[in-house]
Amino acid sequence: MKLFHELVEELEATRSATAKKDILLNNNNKTLQSILRHMFDKSIKFGIKKMPKWTPSDDPEELSTSNVNLEMRKIYLLYEDSVAKMDPHKTERIVVRMLESLHADDAKMIEKLIMGKLKISGVTEKLVRETFPDLLPKEE
Repeated sequence: MKLFHELVEELEATRSATAKKDILLNNNNKTLQSILRHMFDKSIKFGIKKMPKWTPSDDPEELSTSNVNLEMRKIYLLYEDSVAKMDPHKTERIVVRMLESLHADDAKMIEKLIMGKLKISGVTEKLVRETFPDLLPKEE
């Protein structure tokens, strides 16, 4: 299984929307769908306004303490509602542990996701809606 940053690199190296769609379908799993939902569902709001300092892991690929699949299961802890109920130090510890447990390149992408800045060249809301019609809420 590819690391998340490897999938992003493959998507960004591909020019055709049809080929990008095929890549998404061939790598379809709950984690990918969750990431795409977090990228494009405007109802999902993170409560992190400023990213705490963290140290990127120097573990070799695929030997990190954790992976994106496991960490995305905990992403709800960083939603606006959850963060509002938590001590700020606890929230910071959750973010730091999450990012430091991942391969450095994956962690940087998850950091961008949390900050609402994750962009994958050519992967648009339109493409995601065409590829996974039931993934995002209906447009109004």
